[in-house]
Amino acid sequence: MGATTNYALPYPDNGDGVDVPYDVKQLADAVDVQLAATGTDTGWENCTLKSGFAWSSGLPMQVRKIGQHVYARWGIAGTGLTANGAFIVANIPAGFRPAMSSYVPLGTNSAATYCSGYIAPSGDIEVRTGATVPGYVMVSGLSWPVG
Repeated sequence: MGATTNYALPYPDNGDGVDVPYDVKQLADAVDVQLAATGTDTGWENCTLKSGFAWSSGLPMQVRKIGQHVYARWGIAGTGLTANGAFIVANIPAGFRPAMSSYVPLGTNSAATYCSGYIAPSGDIEVRTGATVPGYVMVSGLSWPVG
């Protein structure tokens, strides 16, 4: 029996006799192994909040990994932030961190309080504020592949 290059999924080749039930079972077992390896879900894990900052409205920074993709959600209160600054507010646990640095838009309480975010491969989450300090900063629907 042959096997595919990327996932080693079995398939009958010219040297095999035809045994459809056996061949389908071999393929199904190999697919199960691949799905188990790539489709696991960690559930939501809390990130570490840095001293001087507070979660907003009971929304701790959380990440979850499904397969090789991470999803994030969080809210930071404006407490500890000042105008025109850059603040490391939290850290993502190992195993959930992006392979490359990412700049992300962040939601705030008003259009006048624009913020952006920076996620480092070290797991540090940085909030960058504009001229007006936001009442809160939130993220929903942010995701990245694990490197």
